[in-house]
Amino acid sequence: TYASAAITHSLYYQHSPITALSFSPTNSNILASGAADGTVQVYDLRMTGEGTTPGKAQAGALLQHYGPGGAKSANTSYHVDAVSSLDFDPVVGSMLLSSSHDGTVKMWDLSEGFLYCTLTAHEGPVNKARFSPRFDLPQSSEYPMCSFATAGQDGKILSWDAVLPV
Repeated sequence: TYASAAITHSLYYQHSPITALSFSPTNSNILASGAADGTVQVYDLRMTGEGTTPGKAQAGALLQHYGPGGAKSANTSYHVDAVSSLDFDPVVGSMLLSSSHDGTVKMWDLSEGFLYCTLTAHEGPVNKARFSPRFDLPQSSEYPMCSFATAGQDGKILSWDAVLPV
């Protein structure tokens, strides 16, 4: 037997090839994409809007754009080389890690629409960045904590702990 599949959405980024994708683990309608030009975009597949291919299947609305140009550009702190991986935080789904061939890892606060931090520790391109399933939510007025790991072209795997915005 053969599996059956049908295209349900078609998104189009005309400026550069798409190099990374990630669905939110807490909302299956939220999809992030990364491109060879360093752009990170976040879509809501329940909505329609820009970023669509005319005449194709239903598309999603562009919620956030982190990259050069565009009305939805949140800031100018985007990657300057290809995005190599994307990963949503596993619990809340509002933080997004992106790694890049520019040697940086960026953590985006999607609920507020801004770059939370940029990390540089690898010598050369960063191939992957992944959140750990360990994600400590505050018991009181403490800030939430998360762990993640990065893997670089330099052969290093680095483990990180971060305090997240409230």
